[in-house]
Amino acid sequence: MLAAVGFSTFFASKIGNLRVVVDPNDNLPQEHPQLDRVQEELTGRIKATWWNKTLEGELLGVWNANRSDFFLRPSLAYAFTDVWKGFIGWDIFNGRRESFYGFFQPMTTFFVEIRATF
Repeated sequence: MLAAVGFSTFFASKIGNLRVVVDPNDNLPQEHPQLDRVQEELTGRIKATWWNKTLEGELLGVWNANRSDFFLRPSLAYAFTDVWKGFIGWDIFNGRRESFYGFFQPMTTFFVEIRATF
């Protein structure tokens, strides 16, 4: 079925996390999002490859259920050679200002990377 839509490889995963903070007031600033005693998150990753695994697409995401904030990272990678690989993507932070990912919202950024592996 996946070959019919043109995927060389397709991978998907999801993980639920539950984090419990033992002492939420231990040296944390008042506005710090760790003040939630219990944090519930859902993470997911979808990755696909095309053209004999020279082109890779990935979508990574984290959603914090407590404060309804999230992080997304869509990206593409292309292997120019066995040594050189290029990446392009976007780190997206969103949520209310007092939430963990909302705090980082001004740091939402687009990135380009060239990597050599020896």
